[in-house]
Amino acid sequence: MLNYRVGYFLSLLLLTACAQQRSTPVYEAATLPVLRVYTSAATQPWLDEVYLCAAEQPVLIRVSATASAADIRVSLGLPAQATAPAYLIGTETVWLITHPQSPLQTLTVDQARALFANGQANLQLWAFAPGEDVQQSFERDFMQGLPLNSLARLATSPTEMLAAVSSDPQALGLLPGRWLNNGVYQALAIVENLPVLAQTDSQPQGPIGALLACLQK
Repeated sequence: MLNYRVGYFLSLLLLTACAQQRSTPVYEAATLPVLRVYTSAATQPWLDEVYLCAAEQPVLIRVSATASAADIRVSLGLPAQATAPAYLIGTETVWLITHPQSPLQTLTVDQARALFANGQANLQLWAFAPGEDVQQSFERDFMQGLPLNSLARLATSPTEMLAAVSSDPQALGLLPGRWLNNGVYQALAIVENLPVLAQTDSQPQGPIGALLACLQK
């Protein structure tokens, strides 16, 4: 009987200790403020900095699927209309990219602009959808009013752009610098020092202000 009681007591202690170990992280996580962050497709790599800064605060980050539901919205380039506070957290360069075996690796700015406007036989142009922030900057700062060739294909994301250009020696596309990898050749820097902005609905205070201050370092 004594052995049974001792065994039961030890088992109870073990179960209690395990329950405490499991509940502690849940309790701590529940007390942290939660910030919802939205990034455009072009600025997704900047989530790395967001998570690093969140760990210093600390706060919990939830990636928002929509900009309207987010506490902080990260985008590339100046917005067409400044309707909310925006804070510079970095800069980016947009590159023209080609297949590593493409003959179009010595383009000038004028040549590249003419290709995207007029097209060329046996050349497949790639761009992003008109609503994407990187495409808006490309058209405003690089094309300078010239219309994009109607035969250009539209990539839905930087991932699709990378896949398309890296698999086709006749392809010419564009990509923000943080998305570059060894599968494509950086043919030409076409938009440099493009601002990366974090926008909020109102003047940031508390955890939002602290996170933005960290991102601006």
